[in-house]
This record gives sequence, C-alpha cells and structure tokens, in this order.
Amino acid sequence: MNDNSLYLIVDISQIILFITLTIMAIYVIVSLKKFLFSISNIEKEVAGISKELTPVIKDMKIITDDIKMIVDKSKYQFEKIEEVSDKLIDKGSALVGTISNIQDAGNGFLLNITNLVSAITKGIKTFGNKISNGSVLTLKNFN
Repeated sequence: MNDNSLYLIVDISQIILFITLTIMAIYVIVSLKKFLFSISNIEKEVAGISKELTPVIKDMKIITDDIKMIVDKSKYQFEKIEEVSDKLIDKGSALVGTISNIQDAGNGFLLNITNLVSAITKGIKTFGNKISNGSVLTLKNFN
C-alpha cells in the first residue's frame, strides 16, 4: 500500500466520522426539541391544574374557617353546659341536704309525738289502774 491509498482511507474514515457526528447531532437536536416540547406541555398542564386548584384552595379556606367557627362556638356552648351542670349538681346537693334535714326533723318530731302519746297512754292506764284498785288519794286524806 502506498501513501495515497492510506490518505484515501483516512479521508473516507473522516467523511464517515463527520457524517456520523452530523447524524448524531441532528438526533440530539430532535430529541432535545421533543424533550422541551414535553416539558412545555407539562408546564401548561401544571399551570392549568394550578388555576383549577386556586378556587378549590379558596373554598377549602372558607370551609376551614367555618369549621373553626363551629368548633369555637361548640367549645363556648360546652363550657356553658358544663357551668350549668355544675350549678345543677350544687343545687341538687343542697336540695338533698335540705330534704335530709327535713326528714331528720320530721323523724324527730314523730318520735317525740310517739313518746308523748305512749307516755299519756301509760299515764291514763296507770291512773285507771289506781282508780280501779282504790289507791287514789282523796281530799279526805289530806285534811
């Protein structure tokens, strides 16, 4: 082989290399354009979703504020109910104490009346027995 044939082989190799590099460059450019187009579509979709989510987020904020207001009112009402129930318990305890005092006083009164009636009955029976037996003192005995 001579020098000319070697130069010819080198020239053909260079031409094939440049053609291959050109094809690869074109492929990379086309791929990058497709990639950028895909990214652009994704960006448009994200923007659309963002626009659609904005009202939903605003509605969620309104709903959250309403729920917070309901919870606050519920807490306030629960505190009122708790306060009223505590007052009712106190009043009920006082009423039970008063009823117990009345019952104790009534039982004591009934016990006293029962003792009085029993004493009067025993006294009348004793007096009756004394009259029957004739052992009652008369005024004649005192003169």
